[in-house]
Amino acid sequence: GYKMGLDYQMVALQAVMAQLLGGDTIHHAAGINSRNRADPETSQRAAQRQADVAQRVSQWRWLFIDEISMVDAKLLAELDMKLRNIMSDVGS
Repeated sequence: GYKMGLDYQMVALQAVMAQLLGGDTIHHAAGINSRNRADPETSQRAAQRQADVAQRVSQWRWLFIDEISMVDAKLLAELDMKLRNIMSDVGS
């Protein structure tokens, strides 16, 4: 009775593979964005997106990463830190 997107998430490095899995890309699922802008309106929208991501991620029991060997260590570390921060905020 587990539902993808609610109880677990399938992610892939590339958008094509994510679509084939019916999942999401690692960047989109975790709310990782390489673009940083100083515009207050943009940063406010980014903060709201991060809150939405945190709410969604906090419900996952599992995160399945397709072709993990294709994910570089820096992205994996960024994903790990992002998930740790979200879960520590939820726990407190």
